[in-house]
Amino acid sequence: MLTSNAPVVISPDCSLSPNPQSVADEHLSGEIGEGRCTIYDSDEKALQALFTTAQALSDSLPEKATVLNHVGNQFRRRFEFSKDQNDLENAFSAHRKAIDITAERLDDFPQFLHDLGVLFYMRYELQPGTNIPDMEHAITIFERVINLPQVNVSVLAMTLNNLAHSLQHRFECRGVLKDIEDAINFQQKAISISPSSAPYLPGWQISLGNFCECRFECTDDVDDLHQTITAQQHALVLAGNDDITRPAVLNNLGISLARRFEHMGEQCDINSSITFLQTAIDDHPSYSDIPEILTNLGRSLRVRFESTSEFTDIDRAIIACQKAVESTPPHEVEKLAVRLNDLGNSFGHRFELSQIAADIEEAIKVHQSSVMLTPEKDPELPVRLNNLGNSCQCYFECASDLDQLASAILSYRKAIYLSDEDGDFLPEILSNLGTSLVAHFECTGLVSDIDEAIAVHQRAISLSADDNQHLAALYNNLGNACLWRFERMGDTSDIEQAISFQQKAIALSPKDADVPQWLDSLANSFSYKFEITRDQNDIDKAIKEQQKALKLAPKGEASLARLLNNIGNSFARRFEVTDNLDDVQEAISAHEKAVRMTPDSHSEMASRLNNLGNSFQCRFEKTRDLSDIDQAISAQQRAIQSLPHGYASRTHMLENLGNSFYSRFEHSQSLTDLQTASHNYSQAALLTPGPPSVRLSASQRWANCCRELNESVEMIQAYTVAIELLPQTAWLDKPITDRFSELASISNLSSEAAASAILAGRNELAVEWLEQGRCIVWNQINKLRTPLDVLREADENLADDLLRTAQALEYAGSRPKRFSVSDNISEKISIQDEAQKHRQSGQHWNDLLNIIRGLSGFEHFLKPKNYFYFTETVPESGPIVLINIHELRCDSLVITHGESTPKHISLENISYGKAAHLQKQLKRCLIVSKLRVESRAGRLASVNSDGPAIAPVLSELWISVVKPILDGLRLSVNTVNPPRIWWCPTGPLTFLPIHAAGIYGHSSQISGSRFGFNTFDYVVSSYAATITTLIDKDSMRHSSSKFTRILLVGQSNTPGFEQIKHTTTEVQNIHNNFSVSCLPSTILHGQEATVRLVLQEMKMSSWVHLACHAAQDTFNPMSSGFYVHDGCLELSTLIQTQFQQADFAFLSSCETSTGDEDLPNEAVHLAAGMLSAGYCSVIATMWAIDDSYTSSLAQDVYSYMLQRRDEYQGPKSIHAAYALHHAVQLLKTKIGDNDASLLLWAPFWLRDKINSKVRNFLLRVLATGPIPRHVAFLMDGNRRYARMNHKVILQGHTDGFMALRRLLEVCLRLNVQCVSAYAFSIENFKRSPEEVDGLMGLAVEKLLELCQNGELLDQYGVRLNVIGNKELLPERVQRAVKEAEGRTRHNKRAIFNLCMPYTSRDEITTAVQSTVRNAVKKIDEADPDITEEDIDAQLMTSLGSSPPLDILIRTSGVKRLSDFLLWQCCEDTQLQFTSAYWPDFSLFDFIPIILDYQRKVWARQASLS
Repeated sequence: MLTSNAPVVISPDCSLSPNPQSVADEHLSGEIGEGRCTIYDSDEKALQALFTTAQALSDSLPEKATVLNHVGNQFRRRFEFSKDQNDLENAFSAHRKAIDITAERLDDFPQFLHDLGVLFYMRYELQPGTNIPDMEHAITIFERVINLPQVNVSVLAMTLNNLAHSLQHRFECRGVLKDIEDAINFQQKAISISPSSAPYLPGWQISLGNFCECRFECTDDVDDLHQTITAQQHALVLAGNDDITRPAVLNNLGISLARRFEHMGEQCDINSSITFLQTAIDDHPSYSDIPEILTNLGRSLRVRFESTSEFTDIDRAIIACQKAVESTPPHEVEKLAVRLNDLGNSFGHRFELSQIAADIEEAIKVHQSSVMLTPEKDPELPVRLNNLGNSCQCYFECASDLDQLASAILSYRKAIYLSDEDGDFLPEILSNLGTSLVAHFECTGLVSDIDEAIAVHQRAISLSADDNQHLAALYNNLGNACLWRFERMGDTSDIEQAISFQQKAIALSPKDADVPQWLDSLANSFSYKFEITRDQNDIDKAIKEQQKALKLAPKGEASLARLLNNIGNSFARRFEVTDNLDDVQEAISAHEKAVRMTPDSHSEMASRLNNLGNSFQCRFEKTRDLSDIDQAISAQQRAIQSLPHGYASRTHMLENLGNSFYSRFEHSQSLTDLQTASHNYSQAALLTPGPPSVRLSASQRWANCCRELNESVEMIQAYTVAIELLPQTAWLDKPITDRFSELASISNLSSEAAASAILAGRNELAVEWLEQGRCIVWNQINKLRTPLDVLREADENLADDLLRTAQALEYAGSRPKRFSVSDNISEKISIQDEAQKHRQSGQHWNDLLNIIRGLSGFEHFLKPKNYFYFTETVPESGPIVLINIHELRCDSLVITHGESTPKHISLENISYGKAAHLQKQLKRCLIVSKLRVESRAGRLASVNSDGPAIAPVLSELWISVVKPILDGLRLSVNTVNPPRIWWCPTGPLTFLPIHAAGIYGHSSQISGSRFGFNTFDYVVSSYAATITTLIDKDSMRHSSSKFTRILLVGQSNTPGFEQIKHTTTEVQNIHNNFSVSCLPSTILHGQEATVRLVLQEMKMSSWVHLACHAAQDTFNPMSSGFYVHDGCLELSTLIQTQFQQADFAFLSSCETSTGDEDLPNEAVHLAAGMLSAGYCSVIATMWAIDDSYTSSLAQDVYSYMLQRRDEYQGPKSIHAAYALHHAVQLLKTKIGDNDASLLLWAPFWLRDKINSKVRNFLLRVLATGPIPRHVAFLMDGNRRYARMNHKVILQGHTDGFMALRRLLEVCLRLNVQCVSAYAFSIENFKRSPEEVDGLMGLAVEKLLELCQNGELLDQYGVRLNVIGNKELLPERVQRAVKEAEGRTRHNKRAIFNLCMPYTSRDEITTAVQSTVRNAVKKIDEADPDITEEDIDAQLMTSLGSSPPLDILIRTSGVKRLSDFLLWQCCEDTQLQFTSAYWPDFSLFDFIPIILDYQRKVWARQASLS
C-alpha cells in the first residue's frame, strides 16, 4: 500500500538556490563598500536622491554607470521587503541605463549585465512557472555574460551558478532533460573555478547534489544518485561545525542515502542516513528547520524497520515524528499536515508487527487530523486520504469492524475522485480500493463489490507504466479478486485469469520481498482450480508453490500465519484424491500453527479456525476416531462465535459445522447430533447474505435431516427455501450457457422435493415445486418477455425501466461468452465491463421486481403460480400428466381442468434406477443403429438387427409407466376420436418416447386383439416441459392470428455435411399442397437458404418447415442450431428475434428434441428453443431420422391440417397434435411395428402451447360482471408498428385489421352491443397518394371479407354501419361499403360502426345542419327551439341506433381524442390510453380495461344502495 510523502530537502541560507541573486549582491556590495561610494541604503530619500543625481550626471563620467548599477541593486533589495512596484521599475531602469552607457569591452560590463540577469530572475520568481519570458531573459543574459572575454573569475563563477539555477527552473517547467544536464555542467564548472575557501561553496555543492537528484528522478540512473551523495559529502566537508549550512547539509545527505538504500538495499546506506539525520538534530537543536529533520529521521527509521522489523526503529520513528508535530507552530498548517501524515504512517507500520489496536487507532486519529488540515486542492490530499484508508483497512483486519472498512472505501473513493487521471499514485490508490472491496465482498457477499474490485484493479494496471515498481502487486491483487469471484460465481474463466495475473506478478518481481505472497496467491488459485478439474497436478502445483513461499517468507507471524493456513487448505484438498493420511496430518499441523499465530481479534481468525475444523473432519472420515470429529466441532464452533452476525462467510461455516455434527451422528446415531446438524443447516440456508449455491446445499441437507427426523413440517420449509434458491444459483446475471452449467449438479432437486411433498401428502405443493424447479432458464427468458401494459397503467416509468432491463438481460444472456486469449489489459477490461453490466442489470431487475411487488395489486407480479391457477387454465380437452421419477419414489400427478386437487397415481413398477437403465438401453440401441448422429441419410439400411432392440424399452415403458397412468385415468381404447393428453416427464423419462410406449410385434397379437397395447390406441400425445410453458398466456397474441404463409427451407447439400437426398422432394411436395389450397408458401433451397434470408423470411411467416441438418451443442446450448447454406442459424439468434407471426414449426431435422443428459429437467434442445422464440406448436425428433420416410410423414401432417383449415384464417396449429398422430398411424400401418420400423416413426413428437382454452376461460370470467354497451377503438400506431418491425406501411395497416378482427370477436363474445372503430380520418387524405390508395384497396378487400357468409359479422349477427362522409371515398370503395352494409342490414344482435372517412367535427357539423333543417320545417309549430337532444339524435352513431359510449380506447401511448366521437364522450365515458401499438393490442391489453369498467360500475351501484 502507498503510504509515504517525499522527504523534504532543506536549502541552506547561503545557497544561491533558490535565490541566486543574493550572492551576487554580496559580491557587489563588497566592492562598493571598499571605498568607491558610501550610501545609507535605509534612507529612502537618500537613495531616491542618489538615483536622481546619478541620472543627472554626464554619461561620460566613469562613476555614473557604477553608481547606477549599485542603485539598481539597492532598489531590488528594498523591493524584496517593500513589494513596491516602483522600486522594481527603478531597479530595471537603473540597471539598463548602467549597461547602455557602458562599453561592452570595459571590465565592469559583465558585472552590470549579470546584475540585470539577476533582476529578471527575481521577477520570474514572483510568478514561478508562468512568467516564462523573464526566465528566458535571465538565461540569455547569463549565457551572454559567460561568453564575454573580459569577465573575471569571481563574476564568472557567480554567473555560472545562477545560470545553473535558472536552467534547473526551466527544466521543472518544460521537462527537457538537456536543461538539467546543462545545469549540472555549469554548476560543476562554477565550483571548479571557485576558491576552496569560498564561503558559498557548501551551498553550491548542495545545489549540485539537488541538480543530480533532479536528473535521477527523470532517468532513474543510480549514477546520478551517487553524484548527489558525493556532492553532499563534499558540502559537509566544506561546512565547518559552526557553519549555518551544516544541519541542512546533514539533512539532505541523510535523505539521499535513504533513497539509495531503497534502490540498492545496502544496509550501510540507511544506517548512515539515520546517523547523519540524528547528528543534525543533536548538534543543532536550535536550528530553525529541526521539525523537518525530525520528520526525515522518522522516515529513515521507518524504512529501516521495514527491512529489519526491529521494534526499536519504529519506536524511535514514532518519537521523532511526534517531536516534529509538537515543535511545528499551529499556524504552519501545511507543514503540520505533512508531519501528522508521517506520524500516522509510523503508527500504522508498528501496528503491522505489534497488532496492538491502540497503534492503529492512533494512526487513524492522526491521519484524520492530517486530512482535515489539507485543502481540497492540495495535490497531496489524495495520498493522505489513501493513507487514512490504509489505516482503516488495517483496523478492520484487526477488529472485523465493518464501519472501519466502509470508512476505508470512502477514503479511497475520495482520493481517486481528487486524483488526476495521470497522477503517479492513482494506480496504487485504485488497487487499495480494490483490496478493500474484496474484503467487503468477503463479509457481505455482494457481487457488485467483487465486480467493482476487479474493474478498479484493471484500471490501476491500465494506468500504470511498464516500469511501475508496484506493477507486480497490482497484478497479484487483480488475480486475487478474480479468484474470489470464481469462488462465488463459479466462472472458470475467472480462475484462469487469476492464475495468469498471478504468474505475471511473479515474473515481474523475481527478487521482490513480496514474492512469497505472490507465490501463495498463485498456489491458492491452483488449489481452487483443482476443485473443478480434480487433476492432482493442480493441487501438487499449489503445494509446491506454497512450500517455496514458506521458505522465502520473513519471520513475521502475520505473513506466516496466512501462508500456513493456505498450505493447510491445499493439503486437505489433496487428501480428497490421495486418501493419504500424511496429507491430512500436514493440513492439521499447518492449520494449528496458523491459528496459534493469529490474534483472537484478527479478521481471519474465524476462517482459520473453520479450516482447522474441516481438516479434523477430513481425518475423522478416514480414521473414524471420535476425538477428531470432536475437535472439528470445537474449532468450527469457535469460528462461528468469533465471526460477527450477518457476514456472508457464516453460511459456509454453519454448513461445515452441520456436516461435522451429521458425521458424528452417522457414527454415534445420537438424535441430538442429528437435530443439531439440522439446526445449523437451517441457519446456513436462511442466512440471506450467503452465496445462493451454499445456501441451496445447506437447505438440501436440512431437508434430508428433517426427513430422517420425521419432521415433515420443517422438511417442507427446507425444500421451500431450496426451490426459491434454485433460480438464484443460475440467475439472470449470467450467460445462458453458464446458467445451464450451474444447474447440472442440482437438476434433480425439484424431483426430490416433489417426492418428499408427496410423502407428506402435499400433492398440490409437489406440482408447484415441479413447476418452479424445472426449465428454469426458459422460464427466465419468458418472464423477460412478459407484457407490461397493466403495469404501465399503474406506473409508466417503472414499466419502461423494467422493459429496458429485460431487453438488456435477454441480449446479454443470449450473447456468446467472450474470452480473452491475450494479455491485453484493455481487452480484459472490455470483457469485464460487459460481464459487470450484465450482473448490474440482473441486480436492477431484482430491485425493480421488489419495487413493483410493493405496489397495490402487484404483490404477486412474476411470482410462481399456485396450483389453483393451473386447475383453471389447463385445457379442457385433456389432462396434463406430471411423471416424477426420483430415488425416493416414483409417482404421477394428473392435473385436470377444474379439479381442486391433482390425481395421484403411484408408479410402483418403475424406479429411478430402472428408468435410467431404460434410457441407457435406448441410447445403446440408437448408437448401434447409427441413429445418434447429425446426418439424416440412409437410416433404414443402417439399422443393426443384431444390436439392442427398442421394442423391449417401449414395452417396459408401457407396462411400468404409461398403462398404469391410463388405467388410473380410466381411459379406454379410442381409435376414432382419442382425447388429448400432455406428458410432462422428469429425470430419465424425458429421453424416452412415452408417446410410443407399447407392446409391439408378435407380443401384441397374443391376446388376439390389435388394439389396447400402446399409447396411440388411447390418446393423442403431446409434451410439455412445464405447465407454465404449456399455458403461456403471451402466445395469445397469436392465438387468433390468421395463417400468413409457410416458409419451406430445404438443404440437401449443406457444405461440410452429408447429403440429404429427399429434401428437395419433401419441400416441393409441401409447397404443392399449399398451392392447391391457394395458400402462400416460400421455398428457400440450396444457395438461397442463407442465415440472413431464412431469418428474414421467418419473421414474415407464421409457419416454418426446416428440412436441413441440425446440431445440438450441449456444452453451449445457445450455439445449437440449424445448418443452412452459409452457416448455422443459432438458437441464440432465434430467441432474440421477435417473430410476430410465429405459430407452427416442423423441424424435419435430426435430434431436435434430444436434450442434455446432465440436464434432464431443463429441456435443453432446439424444440424448446423454438417454443421460447414464440412458436406455439413444434414437431421435432428425439433421434436421427430417415429423410425418405420423413418426407411422407410431413406430407400426411400437412394434408390433415389443410383439410381442416378455417375458410378465413387458413390452417391452424391447434390441429398439429392430431395431424401428427394421424400421420404416424399411417406410417406405422405402412411399414409395420417391428424393431426397425419402430426406429423410423417413434422419434416424432409434438410440443405445443395451449391458448384458446385459456382465452375461453378468461372471457367466461369477464362475462359474469357488467359489460359495456358501447366500446370504441381509436386504432393508432399502425405505421410506427410497421417501422419498428421493419415492415412496409401497408403491412402495418393489414396487421392492424387483424387486430381489429381479434378485438371485435372478443367484444362480441362478451356481448358488447356496439363496437366503433376509427379506421380512416378525413385528414388522412392528406397522406401520400400511395398510402391512401393502399388503404382504400385494403378497405374494399376486408369489408367484403368480414361480411361473407359464415364470417365474423354473419356468425355473431352484427350489422355494419360505415359512418362518415362517404361521398369522399373513391367510387369503388363506396360500392364495397354499400354491398357490405346491404349484406348485414338484417343482423340485429350487435352493431359495428366503421368510421371512415370521419372526423367528429364533420359529424357534429352535419348533425347541426340536419337539426336546423328539421327545425325550419317545424317553424310553424309552437316550440321551434333546438335542444341538445335534437342534435344528439342527428349524430351518425344515433342514426345507426348505437347506445351511449361507455369506453373509448386509444392505443400507441398518445393521449388525445384526435377528433373522434367528441360529442359522444361524456362524463360517464371511460377514456383509456394504452401504450401498445394497435396491431399489438391483444386480449391481455383489453382485460384490465374491462375489469376497471366493472369496478367502477360496482362502485356506483354500491354508492346508490
